Amino acid sequence: MSTFGKALIGVNVVLAFAFVFLAATDYSRRRGWENLILQQDLTINGLAIDEDEKDAEGQLIYQLAGKNMQQQLGVTTSTQVEELRKRHDQIKSAIDGAADGAAKKAEVVKYVLPLARNTVEYYLIATGNDAEFAAQSPLMTKVMGQDGPFESAFGAGNKPAKSNAYDVRREVIAFFLFNTSVEPADYQRTLGVVGLAAYARALEGQTVRLANMVPEVAHDIGGDRTAFLANHRALVEQIVDLDRKLRGLQELLAKHEEQLSHYQTLRAARAQDVQDLTKRIAETKAAAEKALAVQTDLEKQLFATDKQVADVKQKNEGLDREIKTKELGH
Repeated sequence: MSTFGKALIGVNVVLAFAFVFLAATDYSRRRGWENLILQQDLTINGLAIDEDEKDAEGQLIYQLAGKNMQQQLGVTTSTQVEELRKRHDQIKSAIDGAADGAAKKAEVVKYVLPLARNTVEYYLIATGNDAEFAAQSPLMTKVMGQDGPFESAFGAGNKPAKSNAYDVRREVIAFFLFNTSVEPADYQRTLGVVGLAAYARALEGQTVRLANMVPEVAHDIGGDRTAFLANHRALVEQIVDLDRKLRGLQELLAKHEEQLSHYQTLRAARAQDVQDLTKRIAETKAAAEKALAVQTDLEKQLFATDKQVADVKQKNEGLDREIKTKELGH
């Protein structure tokens, strides 16, 4: 083979390698662009609603968001419904696991209050007493029941939808995930799941809902202010009257305390008199007992003397009879 032929073969080999390199580079860059476009699309529109949603080319969207794409988006689920159910179960577990009272109310206010559909529900949750937040209580049954704001918002996004209803379902899922986000990580994950467009609409919708509640709240505040002003004067007069009565009772109490002090002094004096009298009675009783003992001894002595006198008298009478007998015998 001539030198020219060898050179031509060498050039062809180099061109072949160059073609392969350029084709590989083109394919790599095209794949990179496709991944970048897919990431941008998912960033804006969010993950697939469910495993049945397809793109314009008929591909299942959830299959496009692999593990690497999920990692880039900062999510751990492949569909929005999966994240919706996961968030629902976590919140339900947190509320059910909290102790009745203040702890359970804190969890309900944290997660369910933002889902309130009107001012009545908002007031019901925000102003409820701690004791009302207990398992199976009327308030918890109303708030956490199937018709309550929590389950209603979840059910709207969880129920299957036709392909032409995916846009509506996307909005209600974004509503639930956005309003149940608490920590910055929750908001970041919600943003990755629902996308920038739905996230922005959820934020705007919540702003509008809260703004619509403001006139009702302002109206209630005005009514409360009017009622307060109407009752204020009566309350002031009642306070003044009670204060006057209190001063009178305080004066009466001071008099009674003064009398009590005087009576306590008299009582102490009477107690001393009783003590002295008791002592004198004891002394008199002792003296009487002593005199009684002396009298008893004297009575014994008198009885003995009377007996001696009687014996002597009887003896004298016997002697007198004996003398008279002897005289008559002469």
